Order: sequence, then structure tokens, then C-alpha cells
Amino acid sequence: MSQYLSRLHSAGIDFQMVNRKTKRIEKDVILLMNNKSRYSQFLSLVNSAERPIQKYVLFMDESDSYNRGQHPLAAEAVHEYYVTATPFHRLYRSTGFFHTIHNVESSPQYKGLNNITIEYKDAPVITIVRQFYQEIRTRKDKGMMLINAFRKVKEMVNVGISLSKEFKEIVFVTLNCERRIIYDGVSHKLKSQPISELIDSLNQAKYVVFIANRMSLRGLSYCSSDYTRHLTHQYSDLTFGTVTNALQRMRLFGKYIDNNPIKLILPSSNQKMIDKMFENLDMKFDICREFS
Repeated sequence: MSQYLSRLHSAGIDFQMVNRKTKRIEKDVILLMNNKSRYSQFLSLVNSAERPIQKYVLFMDESDSYNRGQHPLAAEAVHEYYVTATPFHRLYRSTGFFHTIHNVESSPQYKGLNNITIEYKDAPVITIVRQFYQEIRTRKDKGMMLINAFRKVKEMVNVGISLSKEFKEIVFVTLNCERRIIYDGVSHKLKSQPISELIDSLNQAKYVVFIANRMSLRGLSYCSSDYTRHLTHQYSDLTFGTVTNALQRMRLFGKYIDNNPIKLILPSSNQKMIDKMFENLDMKFDICREFS
């Protein structure tokens, strides 16, 4: 969301962001984060006595949550623009879903699937964390790791406490509805704050390991506020879910101002999923060429 706000402000575009507090459409350019949980809230906006009079241009993110012709805000729009990071979603495979598809070229500094090292390793998590620690220590640098291979909060916390007793130089942070910082087996509750501010507060820590589940699925960038510190390692298990969901779990992707090595560590059972991702990325570019 912050990227949209920054780009629209810098371009001098007067816009309105629609959220749960919106009562009336008042601008000519509308920004909507189109997740399913907000759908019913927008229905009341259109059906109310304050129904918008003027037409507007609609920018709608998360377009894979949208069924063409059914969204209440789209009916009043002069133009609709849909944004997605996963253009190979099954919804788009029919040529009639969108009128035109444009591929936005990535920045040369963007680190994506083709710019990271992927290592398949069948080992307990303690071995994975030891590898992270040794690699960063050898480079005499700072490192941050994300572990999003666990599905239950209790398991996340227990793993964090156990690992912190073994690796006393590493700060462990569990991220769920209740955030905790763990070191040397002791857990402390953290106040709720943006991930970037949390990373800023840990600037003096050479080694940081985040253990997260839902807070690592999409929309969160594990970067400091000045973008000088980012994930160097990620350990995941992508066995469950779709290619789209698997890509969204990869929070080590991003635009980084340095060229520090970035490593994704996965169980060997994930190799078929990764191969499928590369196939879908090829299909994405085929789709873009077809519609450009």
C-alpha cells in the first residue's frame, strides 16, 4: 500500500483510497485493495443514498480476488486497471478476462526467483539455523532469516525458545497476533508495530531470525525503513498450496540497494513446486507478449 501512496503522491495525482471507513466516492481516481473480506463493505457504499454521482478511474490491487463484471465499484468506473504480481493465475488463462495485459518491467535492483540461490536441504530446523549463523559469521556481516515452515503458533514459539537456548547470539522474533522477542530461552512480549520499525529497533543485532506464519504470506516486506537491511535467508516448506500462494510466501524477494547473497532453503520435496514456478513464469511472459 505504501508504494501506491508514494507513487501517486509523487506523480501529483489526487486520489481517494477506499477502506472500511469510506462513506462516499469523492475523487476522480480511486485506489482499492481488493481483498475478499472488504467486498460486503463496498456493496453498502454503492447501494447507499450517498451513491457516487461522478465517474472515476479505478485502480484495483489483488485482481485475482475479482470476478469480472461482478464488483460493485467497477460498474461506476470510466476505466478499470487491475494490478497483480501473479498474472499466471488460472483466472487469467482465458483471453477474455482482461482487454489488455501490460507487463511492468522490474527494477534492475529487484531480486526475484531468478536472482536468489535455492538450496534443497532435508534437515531439522536447528541445522538450518546453524547454517545461516555460520554463513553470516563467515561473511562478517549482519543477517536476517525468515522461517515460515510451521503452521501452528504454539509450535513457532516452542521452536523459538528451543533455538534461542542453542544460539545465544541470535535474536528470535515470533510474529503472530501476539509478537514476542526471544533470546537465551526467555520470551518477552513486544508492542504492535510495523515490521520495518521492528527491524530498525534490532539494528544492533548481527543475527535475527523471524518465525512467522500468516504474517509472512503476502504484503509484508522484511526490510528496515531505509531499505539498508533485508532478509538474507529464508526457510520455508511450500508443499501445501498453489504456485501463487508459494510465491507470496517468499518474502525475501524485493528491491535491494546492495548485492548481499540471498538464499532460499527448502526441503527436497519442494523441488517440483519450484520447477512449476519457473514454468509459470515463462507462461507469464508468453501471456504478456500475446496481449501487448
